[in-house]
Amino acid sequence: MDRTMNVFNEEPRMVVCISNEKDSWFPNAELLEVGKIYHLTDVYRDSWHTDVVISEFPDLKFNSCTFRELEDGDISLIDLIPYGKDNAISRKMLVEKADFYGLIPNNVRSKDRYTRKLLQKAREDNVIIAKPTGGYYIPDEDDATELAVYIATEHSRALAIHSDLVMANRVFEDMVHGRLKKPERRYGD
Repeated sequence: MDRTMNVFNEEPRMVVCISNEKDSWFPNAELLEVGKIYHLTDVYRDSWHTDVVISEFPDLKFNSCTFRELEDGDISLIDLIPYGKDNAISRKMLVEKADFYGLIPNNVRSKDRYTRKLLQKAREDNVIIAKPTGGYYIPDEDDATELAVYIATEHSRALAIHSDLVMANRVFEDMVHGRLKKPERRYGD
């Protein structure tokens, strides 16, 4: 694994924190979480060191040695979904970002369908809410009402699906055991 960051690349991008030990060379490092992906916005090269700015702490500078470049496998779909309903990302934008970061194989027929599969997988370990007006987000502390509505809606859907499955299983058992009879129709053919 390359433990460095390309300080000559001044493009905004995502980088990974590799150290949060604070000393005189690494100011503010204790605010970072090792292994977390951050959004680099600016690079300030000096003759003997390089500082960077990340969008998560826009008023602070960090030593570039605190980060490394992203590698394959560093980013997953959950990293592309913002926190808070006001920051929701549209499915179209989520598909574009997932494609940009290489999460979607080149040979898939539908990038949208593949992204929905990635969403389903991400929901195994995360709560991801889809806004009725469009967009996905991870609820934060200000989204308790939306989370309660989401829970009630999903609970209702689960009960309806369970009810449908119970009936389908009954009909299947009747079919298998020769007990299924066509009901007489009251109207029409």
